[in-house]
This record gives sequence, C-alpha cells and structure tokens, in this order.
Amino acid sequence: MLGLGESVHADSAYLAMYREKLNSSDVVLWVIHADSWSTLFDASALDAMLVGSSAEQKRSLISKMTFVLTKADLITPPPWIYICDGQAGIFTPSRPVGEQITEKARYYQETLIQPFGGLQATETYLSDGFTIDDSRFQVDSYHIRYAGFMSEARCAQYSSSYPQYREAFERLCDNHRVIPVSALFRYNLVTLMIAIVNKLGEGASAASSGSSMAPQSRPRCRQTSCGDSGTSLFETSRNR
Repeated sequence: MLGLGESVHADSAYLAMYREKLNSSDVVLWVIHADSWSTLFDASALDAMLVGSSAEQKRSLISKMTFVLTKADLITPPPWIYICDGQAGIFTPSRPVGEQITEKARYYQETLIQPFGGLQATETYLSDGFTIDDSRFQVDSYHIRYAGFMSEARCAQYSSSYPQYREAFERLCDNHRVIPVSALFRYNLVTLMIAIVNKLGEGASAASSGSSMAPQSRPRCRQTSCGDSGTSLFETSRNR
C-alpha cells in the first residue's frame, strides 16, 4: 500500500485512513528499521494523526501503540552469539551490538513515546495483593492501571519504595519500552508477544496459545506500509 509522503493532498487522505484503522484496532505496532536514526518522519506522522482528536481520543490512541525496532540483526559488524542448550539454542547480541540496540531503543523512546507521557496509560494483571496510596494507580479485581509514562527511573523509584510489587512495576514499564526484534534470529519475539497480549487484555493468552477459543475471537494482524521511510504499522485487533 502506498503511504505518506506522496503529496500534501494524498497525505490528508492517508492520514484519515490511518486514523480510522487506529481507532478500530486494539493494538498498534509502530515498526521502525533498527539501522536508522531518522525520527522526523515518524514523529511528524504521529503528530499529524493526533491533530483534531480530543484529549481522551489521543490518550486512547497513544495507549494502543507499541514501538518496535525491527531487523535488529542488521546492526553489525560485531557478531551475534548463539547459545546452544542441547538440541535447541537462542541468538543473543554480542556486548557491543547489545549496547547499540539498547541505545537506539532509548533514543526512540525519548523521541516518540516520552513526549506523549501525559496521554499514556498502561495496565497489567493484578498480582501480589497490589495496593498503594497513589492517585496515578487504579486497581480493580483483575487489573492494575497506571496513568502517565512509566519511565525506567520512575519504575526504579516505585520498586525501591514498594519492593514487594517490583514485578508489577516492571510489567507496567515494559508497556512503554521500545522493543528491538530480529525475525532472522528470532530475537525478542516472545517479549513482543507479551507486550501485545498485555495490551489486548483478557482472552488474548488463550487465543495466541491455540486454545479452544472460538476462531472469531482470535487476534488478527495486518501490515500497512508508510511510504519509503522504512516504517510500517501493524494493526492487531480482535474480531468482534
């Protein structure tokens, strides 16, 4: 599908189409090539898609998004490491590559996620009898919800004050992380799936594990390309 950047007139139509797709999706993966430092196109497109929306609509759209750095294996030449365990194994980046991937993820988080911190909301499942006196948290029988951007520093602060809930804070923080992945090396694909399931909420685990859930309830993913920027939107939604 042709994307943004074709012309000013065409961009208006494409932005309207993307807004419609965003509103109809439960989860949106904003996918960016890991070997690029360019964020102007993505930041401008994100701003343009939010223009004209109410504060509540912006909050809903931003909270659906997970940013992914794809093709992380292209960050070379330092090698990736294959860790063998019997007949199975996993690829992991060498220290120089790992540090570069981490730095890129931090850069994209600061550029594309942190500026919308006031619109962010994240939730995870209730665990460990979670209860704290903080207006930014809402807790019901099944969920913990946090209003705002759960940064690494804030996660560490909460974990220090309430060490018994450290795992819950980490899960909330994970929802605001940029996730580097590599399909070639199957790197971080489980982490990405967990992020998707967290945003989909109840029923997602059963659907993704191939349980007896009815086929019409299974999540669907569809890719939409955005011009020549190397950016793609992956929409994930439940059939209704």
